[in-house]
Amino acid sequence: RPDLAGKTLYVWPDSLIAPIAFSQVALTQQNRDPSLYSEFWTDPEARVFQFLGQDNVFFYVLMQGALWLGTQDDPHRLPREGEFQLTDIFGSSLLMVGGDKMSKSLGNFVLGDQLLDEQGYSPDQIRYYLALMSLPEKPASFDFDALNERNRFLAGPINSAFERPISACHSKFGGRVPEGVLSDKVVLETTRIIQRYIRSMQRAEYATLLGEIENYAMNV
Repeated sequence: RPDLAGKTLYVWPDSLIAPIAFSQVALTQQNRDPSLYSEFWTDPEARVFQFLGQDNVFFYVLMQGALWLGTQDDPHRLPREGEFQLTDIFGSSLLMVGGDKMSKSLGNFVLGDQLLDEQGYSPDQIRYYLALMSLPEKPASFDFDALNERNRFLAGPINSAFERPISACHSKFGGRVPEGVLSDKVVLETTRIIQRYIRSMQRAEYATLLGEIENYAMNV
């Protein structure tokens, strides 16, 4: 690109290596062999999805490719089995607060510990709300009123959609799912939502996917 002439591209190498090390630590904490990390990072059949702030995507992607391909005997080909595979990168747009970029210097920065420990939200409540923001597609504003409204929706219609069949199963069938034949509509809709789930997860289309799952839960 002409606009890059004379500019220096730099990156902290540990930011590229850290996710691999985290995989080893996670395996160790699960009392599993840490060398199994290679099943995630060097197997062409495995896919690693990484989410980066939009300001970091450009130099991260270029340097990851340079480091990964540079470890091969031929840096001009794609990685083979046993070599570090290039990952799927999704850029995350800015998280805003009141129209401004979330920033410690502006005093509008919200930490995860504050949401969990001080305000009593659960991790899943926060994950659900953030997923609805479609940050891989556009900037969005963190708003506590919207967060609470979405959680009321979870506690109301969505909770009811799951609670009714569970209660019926306990009250009428001794807590066991009765034998039966699924209707053609249920089979069709379930197959469709599974296929949609796989495609949407691969494309980081979480907001659209959550909407479809919610409709499925309430209507099937």
